[in-house]
Amino acid sequence: MALFDEHGERIRGRKNKLTAEVALAKEKPSLASEVGAAAGG
Repeated sequence: MALFDEHGERIRGRKNKLTAEVALAKEKPSLASEVGAAAGG
């Protein structure tokens, strides 16, 4: 999964690990709701 920062730029490279983790943490709730909707729950 590609991760993007708050400016819409793709997050790449080891030096951006913290930025990537923050972006993933923001994305996790929306992923969970998509999975729940697809499962009918």
